[in-house]
Amino acid sequence: MRKLLPLLGYRADQNTDTGVGSGFRVISSVLRSGELLPVLVDPVTWVPRSLALRWVLFKRRYECAESTLRNNVDALRHLYAWGDARFEIGLERRVESAPLDPFDLLSLAEFLNTRGAPGPAEVGRRAVAAKMFLIWALSPSSRNQRGAEPMGARDYAEQIETVLGPFASRVGEAREGEAPEEALLQRIDSLLAPVSSQGRFLVPLRWVTGNPFRRDTRLRNWLMWMVARDCGLRIGEILTLRMTDMQVIRGVQCAAVVRRPNAAEDTRLRRPSPKTLQRVLPLGPHATFALGAYVTTRPPTGRRRGSPYLFTSRTGAPLSLSSADRLMDVLSTAVGHRIHWHALRHAWADDIARGVLRATLSGRSPSAADAEAQKALLTEQLRLLGGWSESSNMPMRYARRAIKEYADANLRVRQQERARRILEYRASEQ
Repeated sequence: MRKLLPLLGYRADQNTDTGVGSGFRVISSVLRSGELLPVLVDPVTWVPRSLALRWVLFKRRYECAESTLRNNVDALRHLYAWGDARFEIGLERRVESAPLDPFDLLSLAEFLNTRGAPGPAEVGRRAVAAKMFLIWALSPSSRNQRGAEPMGARDYAEQIETVLGPFASRVGEAREGEAPEEALLQRIDSLLAPVSSQGRFLVPLRWVTGNPFRRDTRLRNWLMWMVARDCGLRIGEILTLRMTDMQVIRGVQCAAVVRRPNAAEDTRLRRPSPKTLQRVLPLGPHATFALGAYVTTRPPTGRRRGSPYLFTSRTGAPLSLSSADRLMDVLSTAVGHRIHWHALRHAWADDIARGVLRATLSGRSPSAADAEAQKALLTEQLRLLGGWSESSNMPMRYARRAIKEYADANLRVRQQERARRILEYRASEQ
């Protein structure tokens, strides 16, 4: 059967997970549009699991990026492994007959938490996919069945959320990490930027001593760095920017993040893609200057034509994820500190959260009501600018971090004031 997969429009993917759930396989179906559709197949017959396939086709593929979708389907392997072992009729027939009861959910939670998961973030990843899938499957229309929503569907959904939600909240722990120090980022800003005089970059461009990149890639790499710094884009979003996405809106140069899941012209083996929401973000002055120079300067310094994508290689092909990763490897060696693309997103989100907090509180201590309103405002702004989905808890993490820093600063002021009063009191007694 495996030999027939290419003839049927499937591509067998390597599956390196040898733990529980690895009997199932995730293969990629190549649609006519060029979209890669991950499919969960039976470990014996290689026949797709129908309910998982419906979930992918009619639900998740419109909500997330290609890489996220594949991770979701890969996580479902563990849900199906648990369900097929627990129910004689199998997971799908059990879900189609009635929602899982609390004892089933507790058994699933134990399975996900104790069977072969390398860490809490991986447990969270599996729990997120299982939770979304089971809540979606509550509706008869999702299962291609007629009939109204089951009585107590909301209660069932709340039970699923109650049991799996705490595990799902761990999914961001592995990637949250600490943002680089601002002093390090400013050092890299100065290292990558062209030579300037009196607040202006000299033209033709000249580069500072110590710039670690080849001359023909310095302008492109500086622009990529500034787009990440200004807009907090994920590297997949940076690499899918096209020339047509760089728009001037009301006199301001902007970058439009657009999801294109059917990009057949993207010839990269690992196709990067925007992860969640589309949005338009303004570029800063340096990124705007770098963009103008990059698209108007002739190769090899400027952009090579031949691809609709903004960032291209020396051959004119769209820049690959591996090339972008090597760029950061070179930069890390040059500054003596490990830096990666997602760390810039952390730093950007922290900076946005702190800025919003400073602008609205203006030095006053917030009341409980103010704190809740501020947390909601921070979360919504971060979600809007950063492109996180409604279900993501990452904006809340950054909002809490900014509020915690603000609270710590206020606490230190109070502690210093109390220490000063103690010393003054002692001096008055002498």
